[in-house]
Amino acid sequence: MFLLAINKYYKKDSIFVDGTKASDAGILNKLFDYEPKYLLIDEIEKMNRPARNVLLNLLETGIVTSTLKNDTRSMRLDPWMFATCNDIEKLRRIEPSFLSRLQCLKVDAREQFKTITVQRLKQEKIETELAQYIAENL
Repeated sequence: MFLLAINKYYKKDSIFVDGTKASDAGILNKLFDYEPKYLLIDEIEKMNRPARNVLLNLLETGIVTSTLKNDTRSMRLDPWMFATCNDIEKLRRIEPSFLSRLQCLKVDAREQFKTITVQRLKQEKIETELAQYIAENL
């Protein structure tokens, strides 16, 4: 619900990726085609390593590069990445270099989750009204 709320509000500025079906080529194409401000990934723990490596490079350098035969594409991009995880044990098995680029929150209580969400989004200079909308629609 969290990702869908962001995607609904920022439809033109976001892309949604299903981690269970994501490929490195697919993610690269979406990044080049849409240049999103928000990258929304569902079930990141199920994403394959080559796809995660695309994201790792983006998070480390802010650069997206694709090389196919004699064609190279490259661009700077600074999206916010939001991801969800359904299996924390599988998430822990992901390479530390990738996990070190993420801020992970595990929240059990609904009200606590909404409060944390609003506070965190406000830290990122998201307007209070929008932060509350996102938190309510998670």
